Amino acid sequence: MWPTWPIGSRPGVHLEEREGYINLKLQPKQRMARSAWVAKGWRGPRELASFPTVTRPCAVKTPRHRTPGVDKASPFALRSWKADQHRRPPTHYERPWLMTHVSTGRKRRRRIEELELIHGFPKDYTY
Repeated sequence: MWPTWPIGSRPGVHLEEREGYINLKLQPKQRMARSAWVAKGWRGPRELASFPTVTRPCAVKTPRHRTPGVDKASPFALRSWKADQHRRPPTHYERPWLMTHVSTGRKRRRRIEELELIHGFPKDYTY
């Protein structure tokens, strides 16, 4: 995100200076109920505290310069990332972030609509 307004540290807003950018972590006052964002019939990992950041998933032939997390990604995540044309940073492809269909056990990544809702945007906001 590239805000055009100043962001300062305060309760629930944590800023961390990094090389070339500022890492912003937001802590909500309360967690959103999973039923408010998970598609019917699916569930996320029960032990999961949070998900990676929301990004607009744009396919590219080669990875973007300095894509975060490449050096820490598992072989599974790197293969999935490549197969999905590098749409999101590799951490989004790790097994703990996969959703599971309740009756079939089928696995999938989170849908764009779910990511939008998790991050406080209305459905279809990023498209």
